[in-house]
Amino acid sequence: MGRTATIDEISLVVAELDGHLRGAIVQDARQPRPLDIYIDLRLPGETVVVVVSADGSFSRIHATTRRPPNPAVPFSFQSLLRARLCGERLESARQLARDRVVELKFTSALSIAAELTGRHANVFLCETGAAGENVIAGSIRPNLSQRRALVPGRPYVPPAPLATHDSRPTTHNPRLAPHASRLTPDAGPLPFNLRLDDEYASVIGTEELEWARAAARAAVQKEIRRLDRLRENVSRDLAAAVGSGEYTRFGEALKLNLGAIRRGVPEAVLTEYTAEGPGEIRVPLKPDLGPRENMERYFRLSRRLSTARDKIATRLTETEKRAVRLAAAGQDLERCEKVHEVHNVLSRVGLKTPPAGRPSGRSAQSQAERLPYREYFIEGAGRFLVGRGAADNDTLTFRVARGSDLWFHTVGFPGSHVVAPLPRDREPSAAMIVSGARLAASRSHAPEGEKVEVAYTRQKYLRTPRGAKPGTVIVTREKRILVTVEKGAYSDCAGGSEET
Repeated sequence: MGRTATIDEISLVVAELDGHLRGAIVQDARQPRPLDIYIDLRLPGETVVVVVSADGSFSRIHATTRRPPNPAVPFSFQSLLRARLCGERLESARQLARDRVVELKFTSALSIAAELTGRHANVFLCETGAAGENVIAGSIRPNLSQRRALVPGRPYVPPAPLATHDSRPTTHNPRLAPHASRLTPDAGPLPFNLRLDDEYASVIGTEELEWARAAARAAVQKEIRRLDRLRENVSRDLAAAVGSGEYTRFGEALKLNLGAIRRGVPEAVLTEYTAEGPGEIRVPLKPDLGPRENMERYFRLSRRLSTARDKIATRLTETEKRAVRLAAAGQDLERCEKVHEVHNVLSRVGLKTPPAGRPSGRSAQSQAERLPYREYFIEGAGRFLVGRGAADNDTLTFRVARGSDLWFHTVGFPGSHVVAPLPRDREPSAAMIVSGARLAASRSHAPEGEKVEVAYTRQKYLRTPRGAKPGTVIVTREKRILVTVEKGAYSDCAGGSEET
């Protein structure tokens, strides 16, 4: 359900932080989750922890009394903050242009710019450049802006001021109102911050419980489906094991009639003697085996299946009991009121606990640590993503790009896939098409100065052939544009470093 901070809430939070924390020294910077940073600020006799979150569902800033544990492997943005910020003093905290943008300025010409704008939220560490402008040193996530080049090494440009602002009441979420009403306005030196901290603890706790339940349900259902397949296989084995007595009959009949069977026949009709008297029995034979070898084969199968029968029956019983326990666990999950209770239910049935936080197909950590593309921002055209290699081309085109994004590739030459992020309801501009085509041509193996065709289309009109080499795509509904190959084109517009 999500709960992002409003403009008015951010105004109150920042006013309290600026009034109480000016001159505080940065003791530590932690990043317990991919999109959350916690900054420890030390005042005489007091340490205040400020959380800044770029989580699309919970973008916010406020002081907090909670300290989530850090991951075993630190995120790169945390390392950057610790290297640059620790030991610095907070000079001011201010809200920019009555928007959901906050600047934390430090005395060492460093600042944190936090854009708390929902799904496009981001946090930047900036430093003062030679011309006095704020230059981006790093960010908590890749650039998400379609209009601004928010990449390391480029000046930080705040979003355009809003004509109107969001002034929803502080407790706009009805689930939070009863909780907030119990708080007193003088809860401490940062009363509104602590009130907001409690509200977020409540709503995030509820959301995390739902995420944990959803992940646990999926784990239980996956195990139930595995058990269903196993039960089917074990039942088939048990049916075969029960048939071991038939193999004994075949062996005994062959033993009594070895001299009457010719090698090479697929079946023999033999006489067998039972308590009711003699009778006929049809015995399937392997034509490539002799009569004695067929007899020994049936006795061997009978012994093996007889030995396995009890084990198979025991395994089937255990499988059915586990299926019952899993069904009960599924019901217990719905009664859980805390995340640790969800973990206990899974532990009882021998399943791994899901990772903490929101489940996601693509981890924000992996996106931040190693991207399959290089990012460009071209003035007047927008943002472009350029694949780093054949395998990365596949990842960029079929995992990163969305159906509405514009895709470019040079016709007749191997080279990088180029993607221009584009909203579903927007048509590409002429500048975007020309720039994307020139960028694709410059990153292809076509020779310098040659005129080449560049195909472009929406990503939804692409598919990859089964079994094809990485980077191979089938394009439908494409258009083409003729451009000249310029190997140095846009080399000064890249964000980040080139990979070799």
